[in-house]
Amino acid sequence: LSLPAASGGPPVVFVNQGDWIHARIFTLLHELGHLVLGHEGGICDPWRSGIGFGRGSIEARCNQLAGEVLVPTADLRDQRAATLAAGERDDSEAMRHLAVLRNRYRVSDQVIWYRLHDTGLVGEARFAALWPKLRPPTRRKRPETLDEERSGIPRWRMARSRYGGQLIDALLG
Repeated sequence: LSLPAASGGPPVVFVNQGDWIHARIFTLLHELGHLVLGHEGGICDPWRSGIGFGRGSIEARCNQLAGEVLVPTADLRDQRAATLAAGERDDSEAMRHLAVLRNRYRVSDQVIWYRLHDTGLVGEARFAALWPKLRPPTRRKRPETLDEERSGIPRWRMARSRYGGQLIDALLG
């Protein structure tokens, strides 16, 4: 999520420390897009809100900004694996080609698939058909009771200590 500058302070971007490092980089660029393109913050969850946001929406524009920085259009179009992935009708073969691109650019399969769609190499129907198969596995949160059992300190108090009471108070305010 991102928050615009308030009360003379700087804008703030939060990323999930539990996410894969490359996902955090994409998120950081996407949220920076909210602050630069929209001049406001945002809370994004593409799995909850779906992929149906309009091409000109702020979400789409922020995705395009982050995607273009990480996977430049001109370079992507020059990759043989991009052409093969875009033209492949067998999902498992398409995903094999996506893995080649994912490793080259150090981004997720989802970012590569978005970029292939954004560049016009993959049509809307094919994009939507493969998208659900690219969802990352869900990670289960450890129960809050484990935090307290290990340290004796409630999770909310640990977060306040780690991130600072002033920041937490400002967010909640």
